[in-house]
Amino acid sequence: SNDEFVITIMKQEEQGEGSVKEKAVRKISKGRVTELVYVFADFEDLISAVRRLPDFSQLRSSLYEFEKEYYLVLNRLGTGKKRLLAEAILDEYGEIVATTGVFLSEHGKTIISVKAVQTLNASFNKPSYG
Repeated sequence: SNDEFVITIMKQEEQGEGSVKEKAVRKISKGRVTELVYVFADFEDLISAVRRLPDFSQLRSSLYEFEKEYYLVLNRLGTGKKRLLAEAILDEYGEIVATTGVFLSEHGKTIISVKAVQTLNASFNKPSYG
């Protein structure tokens, strides 16, 4: 078929009227962005991504459900190669979004409020003995 697709890409800051989510992001992300939010269409993708993440000693993470999708909020990923590796893994299984943890905590359902990555790995990915 001869269907045409037009894809428009805009930088967040250049948009005029945005949704509540976008406005919240703009307010919070002045300065260096320390929070990353990834959305996963299903739980299996989330588990697969989390399983492959490198170990971050300072990592703070939480998990929310919003409109039947899973949102992983990550803070203190640090910088450098480890962070780049983590972002590549997360991009493979999920999609980075402009939503914030604040928005999700107010409008979504909190599944794991703290140490989501560690909790998911302990529950689903690490072999248990006994």
